[in-house]
Amino acid sequence: MPHDISDRHPPIPIVPLTMAERADEYPYHAPQASYVIANGAYHLVKEGGMPALDGRVAVLSVGSNRSPQQLLRKFGADAYLPVTRARLIDCDIIHSACFSYYGAVPCSAYPAKGTSILLNAVWLTADQLQIMHDTEAVGIAYDYCRWDEGIVKILDAPAPEAVYGYATRLGFLQDEKARPFGLSSLGADNRQFASLSQQQARLALYQALPPDLQKDDITAFMTALVADKAFRLQVNEALASCAAPIDQGPWQIIPATPQDAESFL
Repeated sequence: MPHDISDRHPPIPIVPLTMAERADEYPYHAPQASYVIANGAYHLVKEGGMPALDGRVAVLSVGSNRSPQQLLRKFGADAYLPVTRARLIDCDIIHSACFSYYGAVPCSAYPAKGTSILLNAVWLTADQLQIMHDTEAVGIAYDYCRWDEGIVKILDAPAPEAVYGYATRLGFLQDEKARPFGLSSLGADNRQFASLSQQQARLALYQALPPDLQKDDITAFMTALVADKAFRLQVNEALASCAAPIDQGPWQIIPATPQDAESFL
């Protein structure tokens, strides 16, 4: 076995999500503890039990990448992935103004002085980082970025030289005062604006579209959105035209080149 996982809690099987669950339950359940994915399961890490992280890049997970189910789907049953708790400071997690290829409204970080939120960071090899660039559609849907010093506090592991992540390029869902909406499924300390569920965010984006893109109803719309990439891109283009951009947050964009981002749009 290439990695010693003997000092972990017993393995917890990872049950794959159906396509409908991927849309409806985004951003999915994530343990409130650090864990390791190995052999198609995840193992909660005992205090001081995180394996060596040398040679890996710490990437903050703000949405579905927090979840063992999403990480297993992206990296496969043979993947070995350490995941540590991380606290994001002076930011919150908000709904983006777009739809993913499987019908979810994704999310992004948003600067919010005085707010903090418990997330996690996945530690990736160079090859795994390239896969992540593809699945995040870097340069199209998200930018790869480096977090400013002191904004992300890594827990249960030594602090890395830097923490990286992804920030949306497509703007955010806004209220009548141009404020974002937090994810009701992700609690934040000192949240400064209203929260929406995944279903509420989906409906709000649907209602913001011109009538010719709404189909007969939201059920027909969602079916077409997932099945028809050209229609999905048209919808996201329409949403981008009225979305509010995120002002520069506490991160710096890092050049990154995906190998196959088109498969994830």
